[in-house]
Amino acid sequence: MKRLAFARNIQPTDIKILAASTHAHALALASMSVCIGLLCTMTSWRRCTVELCWLVMGLGLIGDIGSWWIARQMEAAVYVIIGAGALYNGGVGIILLMLAFELLRPRIKA
Repeated sequence: MKRLAFARNIQPTDIKILAASTHAHALALASMSVCIGLLCTMTSWRRCTVELCWLVMGLGLIGDIGSWWIARQMEAAVYVIIGAGALYNGGVGIILLMLAFELLRPRIKA
């Protein structure tokens, strides 16, 4: 068992790498969220449902990326990264499903 179990000291990511990664992820994920959120706003889904999805995505993204920096000082913030990331991905998934259902919904002919 001693050959398989051993202690390892893991150091935080270099601050320059973290800053570059934060910059890239924040710009890309925020832009994608705005695009799919606007698409969902143009559907026939109820506004409160769409706005709730916007809120979930926004809070998830802020919590996820913001916790990257906090996790350098507090290890417990890693759990916030996991939870907020799941919240963000869940919001994106729900909006994408809503968009897919909207595309597949039969249209009423006027």
